[in-house]
Amino acid sequence: MGIFGFLASGASSGGLMHRMMQALGVDRQLKHLPGHGAVETRATERCSHCEHETECAGWLAANENANPDEPPEFCANRDLIARLSKLPPAP
Repeated sequence: MGIFGFLASGASSGGLMHRMMQALGVDRQLKHLPGHGAVETRATERCSHCEHETECAGWLAANENANPDEPPEFCANRDLIARLSKLPPAP
């Protein structure tokens, strides 16, 4: 994979990660965590190394209006999302 393919895959995975956080309603909790930049960077890295990009995009499309309670089993950020969902709603 060339540098452009690498950059495109990272951007795509990061986009999926943000869409997953939004779909599950934890994107604001992530932004209000102390040190959220480092947490978000690690989450993006986990997502970019995940081998389920196609399944993730399909899950997000299928659940777009479903208000899901939890991410799919294969989600590399499943534990983080579970912890974020237990936090009080962010302002």
